[in-house]
Amino acid sequence: MLNVLRSIYKLKIKSFLQGGQVVSLDEIAVKVMHDENMFKYIPIIRRYKHTSIDIIKYKIENQEPVITCPYEHSQKELIKLYQTLIELIDNGAQFEMTYKNKQLHLDSLKRMISIYSIQLHKSDEERLGTKE
Repeated sequence: MLNVLRSIYKLKIKSFLQGGQVVSLDEIAVKVMHDENMFKYIPIIRRYKHTSIDIIKYKIENQEPVITCPYEHSQKELIKLYQTLIELIDNGAQFEMTYKNKQLHLDSLKRMISIYSIQLHKSDEERLGTKE
């Protein structure tokens, strides 16, 4: 329990020193809105990001990003993020997703995944010499 409190304390200090958010501008950040079903969301978030329950709870209660994902990440990681967000929606969660301090919609994330898929397919064709 002491380690959890120490982690929360460090997070508060780091957050305060960086103006309230501990998020790089090159990351997709997801804030889950606090409501009476918060404890339903915690296991879903933990499957995506193995963070302690207390830290997730603290971040939700204080409107801090609970999930971050580098924008230029692998397609696999973006798919995992998308699936996590869909599961949160299915459980009644509302969230705000941002990138470079601008709101990002779920459809935009879906387009990013399909663009990665097209790019991977093209690079495979070029590598294998099967490009028409």
